[in-house]
Amino acid sequence: MCYLIKFAPSVLVSVLCFGLIIGHSCHDMHVGLLTAGPCWMFSDVKANITGETDDFFWSSRLLIGQTIASLFLVLYIVIISIGFVHRNHLIWQRSPLTNKWWIFISIGLLISHALLCLIEISLYVRSTQIATQFIASIPVYVWCLGFLWPLLLLSINTFTKRHEIKVYGRQQRRARLEFGTKLGMNSPF
Repeated sequence: MCYLIKFAPSVLVSVLCFGLIIGHSCHDMHVGLLTAGPCWMFSDVKANITGETDDFFWSSRLLIGQTIASLFLVLYIVIISIGFVHRNHLIWQRSPLTNKWWIFISIGLLISHALLCLIEISLYVRSTQIATQFIASIPVYVWCLGFLWPLLLLSINTFTKRHEIKVYGRQQRRARLEFGTKLGMNSPF
C-alpha cells in the first residue's frame, strides 16, 4: 500500500500533464471548438491551405507531449528514490547526499533521459522551429504543475516513510516479544 501511495500520484500527474498538453494542442488547432465533437488526433486528417495534411503537426505535438510527460515521470522517480537511499532514516536525519552512488546515478539518469528526449524530438520532428514554437506555447500551468509537484511529492513520501519506519519498529518489538516467550526461546529460528 505504501508503494501505491508513493508512485501512483506521480503517474497520475504525468498523465494529467500529457492530457493538458494534448488538450492545449486541440485548442490551438481549433479542433472541437468549431465542431460539436471532441478532439480525436488521428481520426480526421484534413489538408490545409498548402496541400499538406495536418497529420505531421498532430504527430509532432503528440510526440512532444509524450516526451515532456516522460521527462516529468523520470524526474518524479528520482525524487521518489530519495526515500530509498537510507531505509530507516528520514531525509533530515540522514541526508541522501551522503550516498555518492545515488547522486551519480540520479544525475546521470536525468541528463541521459533529457538527451534521449532531445534526440527523439530532433529525429522525428522535421523542423526545430515547430518544436520550439509548440513547447513555448504550452501553458504555464502545465509547467508549474510538472515542476512544483516534486515539492508535494517529497512531503507525501516523507510521511509515508515515517509510517513505514513506525510499522517496522512495531514489528521488531513484536518479534522480540514473541521470541522471548517459552515457545520462542526453543525455536530453531
